[in-house]
Amino acid sequence: MDDFQKYKKQISKYSLFGLQENPFSISPLFRSFKNKNLCQKEETIFTIPNELDQEIEILISMYNCRVLIYGLYGVGKTSLADFVLYLSHNFHRHFCSRVIITQDNVHRSIQEMLFTLTMDIISEISQKSILHPIQSLKKWWAEKQHNDTLIDTMFKLVGTYSENMEEGKHTKNKKNWQIAPYGLGASYSFEKEIEIRKSIQAYVEILPLRKITEYLEQFLEIIQAIGYKDIFIFIDEADHLEKTDEFIRMLTKAREVLFSSGYSFFIAGSIQLARYLESMGTIFDKTILVQPANWFSFFDTIEKRLQSQNAQLKALDIFEEKALQMIYSKSKGVHKSFLRLAQNALDRAAIESSNKIEISHCEYVLASAKDEVTHLLKETHIKILKYLSKNSFSSPSNRDFQNAIELKRVQLRSILEDLILQGYLHKEKKGRETYYSLSAQYLPYFRQD
Repeated sequence: MDDFQKYKKQISKYSLFGLQENPFSISPLFRSFKNKNLCQKEETIFTIPNELDQEIEILISMYNCRVLIYGLYGVGKTSLADFVLYLSHNFHRHFCSRVIITQDNVHRSIQEMLFTLTMDIISEISQKSILHPIQSLKKWWAEKQHNDTLIDTMFKLVGTYSENMEEGKHTKNKKNWQIAPYGLGASYSFEKEIEIRKSIQAYVEILPLRKITEYLEQFLEIIQAIGYKDIFIFIDEADHLEKTDEFIRMLTKAREVLFSSGYSFFIAGSIQLARYLESMGTIFDKTILVQPANWFSFFDTIEKRLQSQNAQLKALDIFEEKALQMIYSKSKGVHKSFLRLAQNALDRAAIESSNKIEISHCEYVLASAKDEVTHLLKETHIKILKYLSKNSFSSPSNRDFQNAIELKRVQLRSILEDLILQGYLHKEKKGRETYYSLSAQYLPYFRQD
């Protein structure tokens, strides 16, 4: 049992660096944007890109607008949008709600949005504080007037369901072995086995546009009655959708909803989504590209993370300069990538009880991460992914592509489709041609310097 005493001691491996814990978490900031106290703590580790400083001032004062925030996977689109929601909800009297869109619910995302908004309003009017008596009185009155209607709306959006029970009877042979006077014998009998199956069938109401408009007007009326000016809705996770065209079709069908008076919409999307500029140009008032961090923003982010736990620390107290340069170079300034690399390099340095994070720690982490990503891939697959990391949106009909991989078009297309299923690639159809690109989260592993 003495072997386990070291695990029971309440001593952090990070204390060697003057830290309580690893500060380089990749979790998005401001997820609890209505929690003012928590968000004010997260302000200390958030870096606003210089080119977006004035854009944020515009975003928090908008009315009846539609904004697309797009960029590579992991550059900080969600944190930026949530930062805008935090400021808008707590300081500028915009009621804010976040809707999560996945591939499973993209076809009914409008109902998902209405359901989330209903839940958020019910939650808001139920929260009253003695420190804000006037607002609490407004919420009490709104709850008295509208709570039953909101709950009824919520159940309609969830949908009714029916429960079916099926009973099936099966006859099966049963063999019995018996000892007879002259030896061992067998007798056969038949048994009936009853199997009961229970199934639940949901029936979700298909809402006509007129009904959706009624709900939105009702929600806006309630929100304005308790002191907010309008409603901001953030449609999140759109950059993780496999089929971008389905999301585009949803936006096109939802034009009347997106242009509802008193509502502003923020959508975080991928560069693949942004490529549909013709269709987006008639939907979005504003498109904001979030770029990877430059060296100064990267350095500032690393230092802020360290100082959130120890105000005296500087980045070069913990990192060798060459290690920092390697982290920035390998991550290409992508926020989530450099935080993950810094996090794991710090862990490695702590395990080795080093005084600083050295370049060898970064190399170890990079090699381990690449092995994890590529260990199930064949050599040809890796070769294709490396090619696409440098030649985005390539078609298997391209002769240079075929020559580089040394495969014919049909074989190349088959492997590309296989990599799509594994999540490594995205594809986009233009006319008769299909173009493939490497998913942004895998760029650091396959991009060659």
